[in-house]
Amino acid sequence: MMANGTEVDDEITAKLVTEGYWPPGVLLSLEGQVFVILGYSFWGWIHDCGDSEVFYDVSLHHVATGIVSLFPLMKVTQAAKIIEEEK
Repeated sequence: MMANGTEVDDEITAKLVTEGYWPPGVLLSLEGQVFVILGYSFWGWIHDCGDSEVFYDVSLHHVATGIVSLFPLMKVTQAAKIIEEEK
């Protein structure tokens, strides 16, 4: 699925959510900005996947501007704070 020019992989998103990562729709704060998680994508090679966080991106929709960007999963999990989870 494409989200404003960034790709969200539905299979990868389902896998990561099952592993406990935040699901699409979660509202979070990252570096003083508010985003909504759209999903996840994979950008590595299968044989390089020793540390899954290094090879995944989170597709985030910036609430104020509407811009969709990819952020490294490791950065988001370390720095972001949940504002609200989708119910």
